[in-house]
Order: sequence, then structure tokens, then C-alpha cells
Amino acid sequence: MHTYNINGIRIIPNENQNKKTHKMGFALYKIDCQNEMFYPFYCYWSTPPNNITIHHEYIEFYYNQEAYDNHYGQRHYKGAEITAYFSTIKDGWYGYKFCLLDLYPKNANTSIINQIFNTNRLNTWAGHFHMRQDHLWMTHRSAAYYKKETHYDFGQIEWNTWYNLIIYFKVGLNNKGLIKVWLGKDKLKEDEPTYVSGGVDFGFGSWIDDETLDNTKVEENGKINQILCKFGMYTWDGGDKRIKYANISALEYNPEGAFDIVNPSKDDEY
Repeated sequence: MHTYNINGIRIIPNENQNKKTHKMGFALYKIDCQNEMFYPFYCYWSTPPNNITIHHEYIEFYYNQEAYDNHYGQRHYKGAEITAYFSTIKDGWYGYKFCLLDLYPKNANTSIINQIFNTNRLNTWAGHFHMRQDHLWMTHRSAAYYKKETHYDFGQIEWNTWYNLIIYFKVGLNNKGLIKVWLGKDKLKEDEPTYVSGGVDFGFGSWIDDETLDNTKVEENGKINQILCKFGMYTWDGGDKRIKYANISALEYNPEGAFDIVNPSKDDEY
């Protein structure tokens, strides 16, 4: 597959172009750790002593508990996160590797490591992956209200071990939404998902139809009705934490071959 590179963003050619995709195709945001470059991602929150460092083969995120305790309630001390100019009003894919390091405590109650972020009047997450003690959980929802949440426990995670994770999400009302997740230490296969939601309500805001957010600006806060991406830690308890990521990708919409495009394990040898 041939791709184009525009200002660091890889464009997947799209033969069936429309106004909901880039004029040349579908935008892929992928970090190039080999060249130790964040771009096209950038820091969303990382207030010292919290920090994000990029190495030759991975990115390391660090959270300092004492700093947050000394600035209790202040959002910019709650972890360290990166994002990109990724946006979608229908569906998309994330792919990455993650590894919990020794400093990451096993008794922390809430530590989000990835968000499907729904910008709108409420400007909050529609879905996220989080550590609850030593288990990885996912939560997705159709409103910013706990009774609209669905929770799934992926089970125990081993420390100092790389895991591959792929997420496909599709916003929707009236059970037109969908979440699919692949998780494992070995190479991931498209026909072997770990979790499939079935038809669900997913996402919230203003809609064009049951499967499309309207991409309009909210007057109260200037945010757009759309889905963005966040990678890294959003956390506020349990002590200092360190986590590594590699092969981070965010792909807008759902082009042909999307699973292989974002698959963080496709070049692994087993």
C-alpha cells in the first residue's frame, strides 16, 4: 500500500473520497520512535515533575503523586498525556503497545491509559482503558452519566511485559454503535477479537443521524462535536507511576485494511 506524507501525517489513499475524509484519503497519525520524534503527536498534559520522554524504541510516561497532592484538584497535574490532530465524526482505530513498569503500583484504583475522547458541551471521554489494581478494564458510554456506562474486565496484566492493543470504535445511537478490541502479548489476528460490544449506543453530543456526529461548534465552550484521541496516563491516586508505549497509531475512519495499518504487532517475531 502506497501512502503519502503531509507534514508528518500519513495519508492512506481513498478511492471513494468524500467530504468526511482527507481530500487525499484517510489520515494516519503514527509516532516514529526510531527517529525519537513525537510528531504528529504532541503533549496534551505534562506538568513537571510529570513528564513524557521518547526513546529509540518506546515512549515513557511518568506521574508524580506528591505533585498532585500538593496541587489537589488541578487537572494539569493529573498524569501525562499526548494527543494528535486526529478527529472523526463516525469511526476510527487506535493501535499501540504498552508495558507497566515496576514503579507502577498494583493497588491504584483508577489509572486511565487511553481515551476515546468525545469533545462537545461536556468535553469528556466516551470510552477509556484503565488499570484497576492489576486488571485492565474498559468502559464505554452513551452519556456522561454512570448509568449509561458499560464495563469490561480484560483480566490480570503482567508487569514488565509488552501487550498489544487495538481498538475499533463506531459512534452511534439506537444500537448503531460498536466497539471491538484485540488484546494480547502475541501477534494479534483480525478474526480473533478479545471483546465485541455488539450493537450499542456509543458517544454523545449533537448528531446528523444515528451514526454521525454533526461536527459543529458548541457555543458554550467552543468545542466541536467529534471524537479525538488521548494516550498516556490520566490518574490522581495510588502513588508514582511509569508506563511505556510503542507503535502508537490513530487512524481516522475505517479504510480497507485498517486492522493491519494500526496493528502494533504486525512486525513482531514470535
